[in-house]
Amino acid sequence: MNKGTHTQEYFEPNIRDHTMQELERVAGGNGIGTQRRLCLIALARDSETLRRLKTEEPEAFSDMEKAVFGFREHAEALLEVANAACVRIELISDNDEKQRH
Repeated sequence: MNKGTHTQEYFEPNIRDHTMQELERVAGGNGIGTQRRLCLIALARDSETLRRLKTEEPEAFSDMEKAVFGFREHAEALLEVANAACVRIELISDNDEKQRH
């Protein structure tokens, strides 16, 4: 995402509609739900169970590891998107509030 041009009174879009639609399409089909479920499974298992999985099913454990770290990367990107959106909404809210007074 680019930072775009912005002041308190004006800012440009950070992304275009076609980019937004493409991001939605990719997010819906790239296994984010599976990654999230594997994170939850990792949280629901004790250390002994996870060690046993690593020993007995190293490929499955490796896949789980990749998924968990991939989900973290996705979640960090979502946080960045949410923070940027919040800033934009706050700018508009603050300006509208100032104009009323």
